[in-house]
Amino acid sequence: MFNEHMPKQSTVIVKATEWFARLALLNLMWLLFSLPIITILPATEGLYYSLYRIRQHQEKHPYKQFLTYFKAEFLNSYKRNWPLIVLSVIFGIDFLILWNRSAIPEWFSIVSVAIGLLFVLFLIVTSYYFAVAQQTERPLKEQWLLSFYLIVKGLYQ
Repeated sequence: MFNEHMPKQSTVIVKATEWFARLALLNLMWLLFSLPIITILPATEGLYYSLYRIRQHQEKHPYKQFLTYFKAEFLNSYKRNWPLIVLSVIFGIDFLILWNRSAIPEWFSIVSVAIGLLFVLFLIVTSYYFAVAQQTERPLKEQWLLSFYLIVKGLYQ
């Protein structure tokens, strides 16, 4: 594909442009496949799987890998990630209750801030979890603990 007579800077620019285009297309596919909120788990797993394959230089066209993984692991992603659904529903109910704070005492606002911080921590650990899950075959509890450990370790480096 690359001409031997092309300057080295041109090949670097072409490779970077191809890499950026692959990532943009992959992110667009994730957005389209997760628009119905019900399919966000398999779409996110497919995104992280495709990104892992890109990083390992195993896949030239990640969108094909994304589609294959999305179809093959659709139901299994719900079986693996049911705790995410439960925690998301719990946080959603908490936010609905705390959103209408007219009947809640003023001192209870500390609890609402704490729940908000827990939700942010939950989102960060979840993003690490999907990356860890693609790289290890450990049990679910160990993957979550490893994700939390990586976050804490990153804070102190």
